[in-house]
Amino acid sequence: MNTLEAIHYRRSIRAFTPDPISDDDLITLIQAGAAAPSAGNAQRWVFIAVRNPKRLLAVQSLAPGIISKPAAVIVLCADFRQDDGSRETIREAIGYDLGAALQNILLAATELGLGGCPVGSFNAQGLAHLLNLPAGIEPKLLIAIGKPKFIPQKPPKKPLEDIFFEETYQVGS
Repeated sequence: MNTLEAIHYRRSIRAFTPDPISDDDLITLIQAGAAAPSAGNAQRWVFIAVRNPKRLLAVQSLAPGIISKPAAVIVLCADFRQDDGSRETIREAIGYDLGAALQNILLAATELGLGGCPVGSFNAQGLAHLLNLPAGIEPKLLIAIGKPKFIPQKPPKKPLEDIFFEETYQVGS
């Protein structure tokens, strides 16, 4: 599958088979996330993969957005340990960086025959405690990962003429 095929084929997967994720596939996903661009190449991220069934249940108890049983959850964290006092200034950039890492992981999962779904609904303090995160490492996003039970239909997208303009925004064109 080439990149454009993966972009158009990828779906948010919320129902998974009970099959585990191999070590090689997990490393491939993390490498894909770490290959994402970041502001100033600062790479202010930490990735934590959870696959242990008991720990997965604990993560799910803190994340109502995980609605099925994934084989793994990848926790994307912002790394503020090198904070120079500009935490608020870099917070927005880290959001973009984690978004790029998220998309890389989801596209890599698609390539590997896996599926994933970003989850933003979770108890950050509880998750930080469960994962033993040090001060300065904050969980920002979860990705539920596993082998899809099924691939959902492509959701409707707005037509390009409603969202794409050349040179200037044009009302009613």
